[in-house]
Amino acid sequence: MHLTYSLSWFLYISIGLFSLIYLLYWLKLRRISFALSSPILGRVYIKFFVRTLAFLSLLIALLGPMFGNESQSITIDKKRLLFLVDVSLSMDARDVTPSRLEKSKQLIKRICSQTPGYEYSLIVYSGHAIVQCPFTKDVDAFLVYVASISTQRLSDKGSYPITALSLAYHMAQRTQSDAPTLLLILSDGESFLPTIANDSLDSWTSVFDARYWIGIGSTDGSRIPDQAYFKKDAQGNYIITRLLAADLQQIAHTTAGQYYEISDQTDQSTPLIQSIRFDLLKKNDTDILAIESNRYRYFLFLTFGLLLIDMLFSFKTIRL
Repeated sequence: MHLTYSLSWFLYISIGLFSLIYLLYWLKLRRISFALSSPILGRVYIKFFVRTLAFLSLLIALLGPMFGNESQSITIDKKRLLFLVDVSLSMDARDVTPSRLEKSKQLIKRICSQTPGYEYSLIVYSGHAIVQCPFTKDVDAFLVYVASISTQRLSDKGSYPITALSLAYHMAQRTQSDAPTLLLILSDGESFLPTIANDSLDSWTSVFDARYWIGIGSTDGSRIPDQAYFKKDAQGNYIITRLLAADLQQIAHTTAGQYYEISDQTDQSTPLIQSIRFDLLKKNDTDILAIESNRYRYFLFLTFGLLLIDMLFSFKTIRL
């Protein structure tokens, strides 16, 4: 047995008052006994024992005694969201306001605000992939990592999503969690199909309960900012980067996932969040837990019973 609450100043004062009142009661009895030259009867000690036991029982009830096990079914939210964010230079393109990367950050923040209480993790990739934030329930700390995402985060250039998917797969395997995990990939789609084989996609995404392929950008495309200028190819022509929506849709179909597009012309963020929330809510995890219950009622009933005995049975305290 252990107690729910610790001794407080109220209980200390109660113990002190009880002791003081009973001490005054005994002094009064002794004075009367001495004045009448009559001894105090032994029955008084029975009353003292009953009242003291009632007082102690009431104190224990107030402290909330916990003992005994009860099995209860409770629902625990153990779901997780794993974000993969493309940080290649093309994500700096401004065909989406304010830019593809900044739009991705805003979307992640909005998703987190609509799915509170879950675990979140972040992987960023370009030429290679790194875990920017491991799984955490601290959404504020997670959003700090999200805010720090930059195309300058990784030194090597290019876009190799195969490294991010491989890292996400091994990360999900390494954590050995039975919690349902949703995979969200935010990218403009460049370099996806040329680098990923279908068998690799199946093996790397099968460990996730749902897969969302989110295209950021427009099919019209935009130039890629390069400090105060724009990037050019070897012939001196501006490099135009476009959202490869068809490639992402094909990958979503191959992996039994869903495709959503985010741009200034087409914003599917609302149906995306609705779908995420639906996938999270339909997977309820119920655990059977053995917990100790607060048994204060037993001691409260004991207190009332002892006080009833004290009132029903009266004894002479001094022999006359």
